[in-house]
Formats: sequence, C-alpha cells, structure tokens
Amino acid sequence: SKTRGHDDTPAKQALFRQEATYTLLAGRNFFKNDPYYNPNLSLVEAYKLANPPRTVWPWRRHALLHGEPIRVLMLSVTHQVGHGVAVVVDIQAQHLLKSGFEVFIGGPKNGNEFSYPGCQRVAVEDPAEAARIAFELRIDCVIIHTPPFFSTLRWIGGSIRSVVVDYGEPNPEFFKDADLRRIINAEKQFCVPMADRIVGISEAVKAESGIASMEVIRLGNSHLAVWHGQSDVRVKVRQRLGLEGAFVVLNVCRFHHAERSYKGVDQYELFAEEFRLGYPDLASNTVFVLCGKADPKDVEEMTRSGFMVKANVTDQEMVDLYAAADCYASFSQWEGYNLGIGQAQAMGLPVLASDIPAHRE
Repeated sequence: SKTRGHDDTPAKQALFRQEATYTLLAGRNFFKNDPYYNPNLSLVEAYKLANPPRTVWPWRRHALLHGEPIRVLMLSVTHQVGHGVAVVVDIQAQHLLKSGFEVFIGGPKNGNEFSYPGCQRVAVEDPAEAARIAFELRIDCVIIHTPPFFSTLRWIGGSIRSVVVDYGEPNPEFFKDADLRRIINAEKQFCVPMADRIVGISEAVKAESGIASMEVIRLGNSHLAVWHGQSDVRVKVRQRLGLEGAFVVLNVCRFHHAERSYKGVDQYELFAEEFRLGYPDLASNTVFVLCGKADPKDVEEMTRSGFMVKANVTDQEMVDLYAAADCYASFSQWEGYNLGIGQAQAMGLPVLASDIPAHRE
C-alpha cells in the first residue's frame, strides 16, 4: 500500500478482486490446505480456534474406502416451486440419489417447497453455519447454487470438496437495493474461485464471470416437455381456457413488482399496448398471456393491464399453456439462460425475444 495506496475507490477495489480471482484460481489447493497454518486455527480471528476446523475425519476416509455412500450438501437460498434454481437442485439431487450418493438439501425453509424425495432437508440461513453443519454431518462435497452460500467456501477446508453452479447475476442497477446487490456480487466474485469445480449454466454466464476455467452445462435438458403434434390435446386445452380461435402470445417469468423491469414485463406490457393501438383488427383476436410466480397484488395489477394471468401454476398447467400458445415472447433485460425460451423451442413455438447474450445463445 506504500506505492499504490489503499483500496479506497471502486476502480482499485475492482482491480483487487480481479487479482484475487487470478491468485485463487492459480493457487486454489494452497489456499485450501496451507501447509504452514494449522487447520484447527481460525482464518478470521488470529489465535482463535477455527469453527468449523478444516481437518479431516480419519474414520470418514476409512468409511468411504469401505463402501459408505458419498455425502453431498446442496445449498440454495430458495427451494420454492416457481424458482428455476430449485428445479435444477431437484434434478441434480434425484440424479445423485440414483447414483448412490446420500443427499442433504440446505437453505432457509420456505413455503411451497420442492419435496426432494429421498433427500434430508437441513434448515440453514448463514454460510458460516452451513460450513459448520457440513463438518458435523461429515459432508464430503458441497454444491453451492446461490448467494449467500458462496461464502461457505471461506470456512471449509480441503477435506470437503466443493462445486459452484453459477447462474449469473442481473445488473444491480435493475433494483432499488442496488448497493446491497453490489456487495453480494463482490463477495460472490471473491469466493467462487475457491471452489474445486466451477460450472456455469451458459456461455453468457461464463463470459460475464471472466473465469476461463468455468465449465458450461446448460439448463435445457430432458425435463423439458416436447410437443409431438397432439392436436387433440391443444384443442381441449384451448377450449378449457376459452382460447378457441384466438392467436395466443405467451410469456413465462416471475412478475413480482420488484422484478418486472429486468424480466422485461414492462416491455411486454408496452408491446401489447402498442400492438392493440397499431393493429386493432388483429388485436381483437389476440390474447397476451403472462404466466409465472407472483403474489395476488401482482396478479391484480397485470390483469388490469390486459393480460390473461396464470400465476403459481403446476408443471402440467404450464405445459398446457405452451401447448395452447401460438408464439412465445420474452423481453427480459438479463438472463443466465432463459428456460422459458428453451421450453418454447422444445414445443416448436416461434420466439420473439430481446437481444441479450443468453437469448442469442
């Protein structure tokens, strides 16, 4: 600091994070297993005991060598139906169970959660607490999906393997709590390079992260429903929904008030309004549908805007909406990977989308 001063400007702080990322990626094993620092000592307070310690249970290694299943702790801040992250956690958990792993699901308890059959649910709010729980449960690997749990990597040692699944983060400027989101993003950027394996959900997320070693595993996989031309299903669904003879435009996304701008719902609303003004004859036969997770007040507001609103639907109800639709539209300002567009393409729908990297991908 004698030559460059302290990290007291955004530019210097950004440079520090960039250099920290490089250093952590280049020397990950050293930082996780420092041979000159006792793993029983804290990384936070000098001369204090670590909580949890970063030591290895010797009998755990013995148990694994003799056939005991590998224990995995999956961490996410949300496990609610309607959130894309929870969908991925559920798919990964079921695959791991079938492969013989023992799976624990960690994070805050929410209402309307995925049931995660066969998994053990662990209530945990804090990343340091998650590290302690991982030690106490003798977890062999943590898989981290969302903030704040990237910080768990600060406390676990080399005896617990770690995987980060990076969904990317929207620009903080889209939200009223932008300053807090910048702090959260900076912490994530610092901690992610500590993981043993880093997986992104798209090339767009990888480019955004700046981590060249990130692997890409896209979300568009076998859980998507595929349209096989079952015209009788389409006819029945359209009859039930009162859409006979209409041209149906569908958009699927969360549309809570705080998320409408970055999810492009405001643009979708403007698009529908301008379409009705510019093409009144066509508009009289066009139905704009908005489907996704929302509260009653959100439903009321979007219904007043002229949308057919379907909130908090089941998976089957959502598939029915895709089957009933003629076109898919998404004007989202940021996505890690747009699963709604992936589903629309799996169902053979033409797609109208905003020009962002994840949509082009």
